[in-house]
Amino acid sequence: MLFRSLDIAAAVPLSEPSTHPDVTLLIKCCPQDAGSARLQVQHLVSELGMRARFAKKVLLIDPFEGPYLRQFAEGDLSMLRIAASQLHQAGLIDEVWVAPSDPVEVSEINRQWFAAPQISASHTGHGAPVASQLWAFDRVVTPFVLQMDIDVLIGGTDVHHDVIADMKRACIEQGVWCVGFNIPQVAEGFKAYAGEPDQYAPEVRCGLLNLERIKSHRPFANP
Repeated sequence: MLFRSLDIAAAVPLSEPSTHPDVTLLIKCCPQDAGSARLQVQHLVSELGMRARFAKKVLLIDPFEGPYLRQFAEGDLSMLRIAASQLHQAGLIDEVWVAPSDPVEVSEINRQWFAAPQISASHTGHGAPVASQLWAFDRVVTPFVLQMDIDVLIGGTDVHHDVIADMKRACIEQGVWCVGFNIPQVAEGFKAYAGEPDQYAPEVRCGLLNLERIKSHRPFANP
């Protein structure tokens, strides 16, 4: 979907972004993202950077080289590592994390999160990544993590809107574990997010997670 380009910097004076020392920005990628990684991280960090300062900006690499769920490119881990190193050297990200692929380490992740140490697979049977992001969640030291896939697009017309503060306020409500990002709609207005229990899964593409609350309920039943 294409959106009208806005020269926000020319339209409004920029204020100092809000500081969120309790939130880690976690950008998730895999080797098939190698060709676009630099441009995508530049987009995400610059767009979010106009609105918020984070405790840490991390690029998480899942080293699995395919085949991928909804594959669009061949995986190139070496190329991705080079792009990640360049982003780190440029100061766009603070750290690069490479998730483990060793079956013993993956089994330990599955033990902690699902009480299933007998499972050494890092991905689901359909190829969706699991172990890499759970491993990263265990490394995050802040109570919240703003996690997103590297290929999401973020935009807004109000650089003064502290969207992270809004998401945190929603995420500390009793019973709330995560808050997904808003998705642009054709018409202005509000769509209530409603459903029966277990009807909706947490937003894994882009959202704020209350990690302390999630971790306190481990392990989770996982068939």
